[in-house]
Amino acid sequence: MRRRLLALAFALAAISVPASANYVRNGDFSEGELYWSSFSAYYYFDGAYREGSPRSAAAIQQAFYDTAGPLLLEYDYAAISGGYGYATWNGVLVTGSNYSGELTHLSFIVQGTGLDMLAIWGRNEAYYNVLDNVSVTDVGIPEPAGAAILAAGCLGLAFHRRRR
Repeated sequence: MRRRLLALAFALAAISVPASANYVRNGDFSEGELYWSSFSAYYYFDGAYREGSPRSAAAIQQAFYDTAGPLLLEYDYAAISGGYGYATWNGVLVTGSNYSGELTHLSFIVQGTGLDMLAIWGRNEAYYNVLDNVSVTDVGIPEPAGAAILAAGCLGLAFHRRRR
């Protein structure tokens, strides 16, 4: 019984977390470069952005309106045959590293200000870099009603246990 009540409390809390939309427009690049500003050798290919000039650096960026507060930045990145990539949020470095081979899913918490600029930079050494599935969403924080339901459930469990 206790496990069922606990599972119910967690399910109710999960339901109260609002789904958020992606603030980045065309983050899957299904519309090519639409809504993005690119610098240097980035080009659209096969549903992702691929930077294809050997030993060259390039960047792609987008400014957008969002909410002030914590946001989740996610994207997939690969440096095929060597290279590196990094992201900046309002000009501040978020991450940077070598990502070789297959697409690597990266995610970071960033602070939204209401109007923000995301830039993703890369340099390849021999072949090309790939960028795909860029998204910035609200961090799921339970609403007060959900927290109240969870608290009531926990109090009920405590009362039930104490009564035994």
